[in-house]
Amino acid sequence: MNLDKNCLASVSTSNYMSNVKILFLGISLYICSLGLFSSHVYLLWGIVYYLMNRFKILPDSLSICCLCIWALSFINQIVGFLNGYIPQSFLEFLPYSFLILVTIQLAKNIDERVLLVFVCCLIVDVFVGIYQKMNGIVSFYDVSQELVEGDDMLYNTKVFGLSTNSSGFAANVFLALMIYQCYDFNKKISPYFFYPVIIIGLLLSFNRSVLLGTAVFVLIELIQSKKKGGVLVLLFLGTSVLLYFILQDDLMELIMKQFLRGHEDIASAGFSEREIIYPFFVDFISNHLWLGNHSYKLLIDMGDGRILHAHNSYLQTLATNGIIISLFYCYLIFHKMTFKNMKFIFPFLIISITQTFILWGISLNDLIFYGILLSDYRRRI
Repeated sequence: MNLDKNCLASVSTSNYMSNVKILFLGISLYICSLGLFSSHVYLLWGIVYYLMNRFKILPDSLSICCLCIWALSFINQIVGFLNGYIPQSFLEFLPYSFLILVTIQLAKNIDERVLLVFVCCLIVDVFVGIYQKMNGIVSFYDVSQELVEGDDMLYNTKVFGLSTNSSGFAANVFLALMIYQCYDFNKKISPYFFYPVIIIGLLLSFNRSVLLGTAVFVLIELIQSKKKGGVLVLLFLGTSVLLYFILQDDLMELIMKQFLRGHEDIASAGFSEREIIYPFFVDFISNHLWLGNHSYKLLIDMGDGRILHAHNSYLQTLATNGIIISLFYCYLIFHKMTFKNMKFIFPFLIISITQTFILWGISLNDLIFYGILLSDYRRRI
């Protein structure tokens, strides 16, 4: 009898410790995503995750591709160094393709319960955003920023939640949606509660790239829907009614007004300095097509103390590495993409046109992106 009690106590303690570990990893992952630290904090998180879980590191086609990219990038860096390129820091000597390899191994072995905790943290963050909106607070980290009363532009009245900027907040909302859908968390969190929270989060953070990516996801979801008969007819009729109202002049004018930030056309609305950044990177690529910046990450000096990336994953990768290595990155992205998981992958690719959203090396975006590519999606969809 005492032996049975001891066994039950041991199991109970083990379950408790397991739950504490999951909570710690999920909450710490969300804290890493808030922009309080550099993206290298995910490497520290990955080391902690490995030490706490001791998963097996097994080779796969993506990891082998990463090793090829790593080797080519290292040779490219040596060529650049011999030609006079001087790295600004020791970290530049570490090709970020190595960090992608680390990210892929983490993505293959991440516990879904950790991602569920992440989604729960995002839900809390959205309610924080609601509190900020109601009290005229933009950010908890920069109290000098205040919401402008009477401004009806969502772009000008977005809040940051617990993140240090609205882009990070919007990215977390998008990633939570992708996790929820891919890992089938609708049995853990009611969709009648979750989807309204996501919609509110998207409006509070109002990132046009993320909104477009989310719209692409919804569109592909409708096209791929396996529902038949009356449900499919209802979907068609519902979509038709929605399109009818969207195409009404007043509503369409309102939507375009929000996306163009109150301006009359795209040119006058501006591209958040992308009209300066993109030509710089395109010009660099045209002059350094084969080897790029010798696999040292290319950045642009805006002349006012800011050093910026390309705001486009494809321009950033091509300018940094050149066309030869970039082709390996294309394989990395498209090798595992199928008709079944494209509804998750395409939105990431769309957002990456106007944001450096993936191919950072190690980041939350990359972790979820590769996690979806490598997940057992056939079992969940």
